[in-house]
Formats: sequence, structure tokens, C-alpha cells
Amino acid sequence: MSRASRSWTWRHAIIKSRLSPTTRHVLLTISVFMNDAGDGCYPTTKQLADATGLSERSVCTHIEAARDAGWLSVSVHGFKGQKWKNHQYEAAWPEDEGTEPDDKKALKEVQQQGTEARSVRPGKALNLFPKGTEPDDKKALKEVQSTSPVTTPITNSMSEPGSDAPRPSRKKREYPEAFEAFWQPYPRTPIMSKQEAFDAWKRLDTEQRAACVAAVPAFAAYCKTNPDYPPIHACRFISKGRYLSFAEQTTTPQRRLVTDDDWLKRLNFARSSRQWHVENWGPMPGKNGCQIPEYLLQPSDGQGWIVWEA
Repeated sequence: MSRASRSWTWRHAIIKSRLSPTTRHVLLTISVFMNDAGDGCYPTTKQLADATGLSERSVCTHIEAARDAGWLSVSVHGFKGQKWKNHQYEAAWPEDEGTEPDDKKALKEVQQQGTEARSVRPGKALNLFPKGTEPDDKKALKEVQSTSPVTTPITNSMSEPGSDAPRPSRKKREYPEAFEAFWQPYPRTPIMSKQEAFDAWKRLDTEQRAACVAAVPAFAAYCKTNPDYPPIHACRFISKGRYLSFAEQTTTPQRRLVTDDDWLKRLNFARSSRQWHVENWGPMPGKNGCQIPEYLLQPSDGQGWIVWEA
């Protein structure tokens, strides 16, 4: 198959795929930024959000779904020394679809209309762009239209007889609940693979998995306070043990700041009972290391007091 028809084969395959309608919409929008060979393009998520009418978060979610399903190749585009980096998107085919550009089956499915010799009557101009291309026009939904003056629209499965029958929905890959507890709140980017993260997760024992889940809130907070820091890929966060330091921040008990009201409650108790809880409150008044503010003490505090054995 020529490279010039590769992007059209991909679009045709997307329309026939079992992806959700919104994911197909995002992929077809990305294809607008590609050349006819389906080579890499570099639209920003803001550009895609404006073009699709979706939020940037929703665009990222559907890009991730397409990537996990094998319909899109995502990589980082940029050169060493440059401060900017964009995601690069390229057409891809899932292994189980059998519609790679060189597949003979794809050659049979890409049909052109009205381009054969003598297919146009003499004196009539070839209409490259069919009527009814308004957004809500049903006819526009039945044809994939060409943006090239030398390539005619491709007929898709929606215009074939019997295509009104509902398609069987593609079963969504399910992951264990414990892994989802880690994955859902983890700071992600569109190039992160959920399957790669799960492969790393499977190599952890129960205690390590619990630490991973506990580490995510602290790591998410760190990313939020450091917007220039690109979140590490989830699979490396797991496999390289990056979660350990953040888990320690979560599990280490923080000592509560003792207020004047706290000290007064303790002093009032000790003045009436003449007992002081050294283990929890520290040295009693008059002893070395006493932490009670001096302005709260009375001259007789600590005199005759004994250690409270709780």
C-alpha cells in the first residue's frame, strides 16, 4: 500500500473499530493534523480540545484509551536543549485487528468512488466533495470525506447493507480493585501505559502494594506544588521504588503542636491532683527540659508533684 493512502486506511479502520464514539471522534480529529501518509503530528491538548469541543482532561482520557487499545502511538517530540516538548501522535493498528497498512485485507476495504475511467459523463464535473456536510447532516455520517483533490471519499461500513445491526461491544480490560486504587488518583499523562504500570504492580507483594497506594496522595501533592515537574511514569514509580519515600511521609506520625490551652488543661489537672504525666507531657515544672511556656507557670507549680502512672 502506498504511504499516501495510509492515513485513509487508518480513518476507515477507526470508524469500523469498537472504540467508543467519543474516542473515535478524538482520533479522527487528530488525523486532521496528519499528512496523507499518516506520519507524526504534534497538536497540543488545547488545540485538540478546541477542535473536538471537549475539555483537555477528556481529550487526554480518550487519547489514553486509544493508546491502550493500540490505535495510537504516542511519544514525546522535541530536541535536546529545547525547553519545549510536544506529544507526537502517529497512526497505529492493534495486533488483533489485522488492518496494518500492508495487510491485503485493508487493500480490499479501501474503496474509491467515482475515480474509475469514464465514470463521469461527458460535460459533467467530478464532484469531489458530496453535499450534506453540515455537522448534523445524516449523509455526512455515511462518508469519510477527502481533504485532497486527488483522493475521493471512502465508503465505510455504515453505508453497507445490513450495517444497522448493533455491533458487539468490545470487552473493556478490567484490573483488580487494589490496582485501581493506586492508578486512579496517580498524576498521569497521555503517554503513560496502564498495562505497563500493572505489569510492575504484579511484581509487588501485598505490603509493597499497600505502600504504593499510601504514597500516591503525597506524590500528587508534590506534583501540584511543583507544576514544572513532569510526573514519573507510573511503572517506574513502582519498579524503581520511588513510592517508598512518599509512603514514609504518609505513615510517619506527625506530632501535634501543643497550644497554650493544652498546657493550661494539663497544669490545672496537675495542680488539683499533684500528678504530672512525664511520658506524654515531658518534664514537670522546675525540672530540666520543661517545655511549658514560663508565662503560664505559677511559683508553686511542680512542688510536691509526683509522676502520674497512667
